[in-house]
Amino acid sequence: MPMQLLTYGSGDSWCPFLKKWLDSPENKRYWIDFQSCIEATAHGLIKEEELIGKRSEAVWMAEQLRKIKYQPRKEIAKCCITLYTRESFLYKILNKTLRNLDYSKLNTLGPFCYLLRDYSRTCQEFVGCVYRGAQLDLKMIDMYKAGLK
Repeated sequence: MPMQLLTYGSGDSWCPFLKKWLDSPENKRYWIDFQSCIEATAHGLIKEEELIGKRSEAVWMAEQLRKIKYQPRKEIAKCCITLYTRESFLYKILNKTLRNLDYSKLNTLGPFCYLLRDYSRTCQEFVGCVYRGAQLDLKMIDMYKAGLK
């Protein structure tokens, strides 16, 4: 029997992982105290990387978030999407956590999911394919598109 695919959600719905995180009275304060959510995110990323025996990349990510702590939410969300799309431990562990609904990671990855979710509300819609790790300039992309015809 094929594995049922889980999705992040559609429209304005919350993903089950994020909804469970937000249902905690302790985490509802992040709706109001956004800067504390950034700090919780920074700590969570560091803890997650420590669980796989590393630390330096998450420390750098935490620094990036702390630098923009008082910027508008849209800028914070952009930073989160940039961190998520980097070739790093983060996208791998977050995807696995959301796919498996691993609630043991609510405290470490819940704050990041909350910040990341803001991006989907403010970004410009894009329809197309995105390939992780491909470094292509516009000319190469046009050549690829022409080859598909």
